[in-house]
Amino acid sequence: MKLSDLGESGILGLFREWAGEAGGPVLLGVGDDAAILAPSGEREIVVSTDAWVDGVHFSRDYLTPDEIGHRAMAGSLSDLAAMGAEGQAAFVNVHAPADLTLDFLRRAYLGLERVAGPCGVRIAGGDTVRGELAFDITVIGTVAAGAAFRRDGAEPGDLLVVSGVLGGSEIGRRLLAGQIRESMPDRLRVEAERAHRAPLPRFDVVRLLHSLERREVDVEAAEETVQSVRPTAAMDISDGLGIDLLRLCEASHVGCRIDARSLPVHPALHRIARLEKRRVADAVLASGEDFELLFTIAPEHEELLFGAARKASISLTTIGTIEEIRDGTTIVRESGDEETLTPVGWDHFRTTDADTSARSPRPGRP
Repeated sequence: MKLSDLGESGILGLFREWAGEAGGPVLLGVGDDAAILAPSGEREIVVSTDAWVDGVHFSRDYLTPDEIGHRAMAGSLSDLAAMGAEGQAAFVNVHAPADLTLDFLRRAYLGLERVAGPCGVRIAGGDTVRGELAFDITVIGTVAAGAAFRRDGAEPGDLLVVSGVLGGSEIGRRLLAGQIRESMPDRLRVEAERAHRAPLPRFDVVRLLHSLERREVDVEAAEETVQSVRPTAAMDISDGLGIDLLRLCEASHVGCRIDARSLPVHPALHRIARLEKRRVADAVLASGEDFELLFTIAPEHEELLFGAARKASISLTTIGTIEEIRDGTTIVRESGDEETLTPVGWDHFRTTDADTSARSPRPGRP
């Protein structure tokens, strides 16, 4: 069955069926002119929107419909994680050609829900329009008043920290697209392809960061004080560490200094970079789509942060420090040489035709 056989009303009826009844923070979901969310009380509302376009952000040549939906929702919710927010609701606008099959759309929707559901997010509405295949996703979350993570709070001396490993998704995309001819052990191939097919927003890291507390005891006064410890700045890595780190520095009006030897490199990227005779650090800096978190934290909280991360089995890595803006942005190479860090990564409007041919489709900010 094709979408043209159902018409818009029929499609929206299926959306209501697939989304299920309203619940949690969603008082009224799919089916009316607008959704109704429960009041947030002492919490601030966080909203983000992303576009996911066929041939730019994903390819039907090597991704299944559910993988397309999965990646789109994961990338959208990653923006909420970057702000330290908890997801509440999502709104999905579908642009689709009339001859798209209903089975494709249903499977894509299942992929969207596969990520949204476990993250506590309800798909609460959306719209449909005839056109080239694309998904516009708006996500809504909440965070305690004053506790949101932002890009603009980094201070000189802060540590630069990333979650997970970097570069796996980019290698996975290239493997799936047939752009890598070098041999790859089966285990590494599966891991890299999974990193591209099924990323997850790092709400586990968000929960860890919100749980950090420093306790101090005043023996003379017999009093204990509890201080919340938060990142001074944060964002997700979607377009590449090289370009995203410099965006954070620009927002905070600071410089940075990173150590190429400390970057947490996915083993598949490490292998391919060596075979292609590329510097591993350069390959990592240019790789996006991992949706890991990049954040800064005051150095006196380092032991507290990494102790909590070990207990939670969450991998975090310090990759450098924040510097004064006058000191610029620097990468220390494996040789010890220092170079200026440049904004390598994905930019929709600054790539050449050659870049587009070699690297598309590739996600990024709309």
